[in-house]
Amino acid sequence: MILKDYNHRPDADPRSEDNCAEVASRLRNAFRTNEDVLVLNDVPIAIEHRTVNVDQVVLHSYGITLINSRTLYGKIEVNYRHEWSRALKGRDLPMENPIELFKYVSRHLRNKLVKHTAQVLSKANGIQKTFDVLPIDVVFVQAPKSNIQGSVEYDFC
Repeated sequence: MILKDYNHRPDADPRSEDNCAEVASRLRNAFRTNEDVLVLNDVPIAIEHRTVNVDQVVLHSYGITLINSRTLYGKIEVNYRHEWSRALKGRDLPMENPIELFKYVSRHLRNKLVKHTAQVLSKANGIQKTFDVLPIDVVFVQAPKSNIQGSVEYDFC
């Protein structure tokens, strides 16, 4: 079931926006009538003094999946210090490490859920259910015609 539809953002890069629209369309086709899976598109998550936009959030009986489908396009390099850069118009520009960012987002989301457990979850036999072991997965969708190059192996876990 789609709880929040995808809205095209005209101010965003067309390549990343096309990729995001494609992912939203595939999720809509796959889960439109499935009431056990909830899909939300373009979810802003406030973290301290900034807002991180999660392209798609999928809620299912096995946990939560955060999908980032806008960021990874073009030539992206990761050096031996795990610094990320993106080639735009012939220039290498530094970019935030999306893996670390989404690890941080998932930790923050879990902390918010734990903080508000009593309002969100019910009790079973007098015992409060918790979000402590709820799996929160992160998926990055790489755009077609893009490549990620690195000089070292990277632990994505």
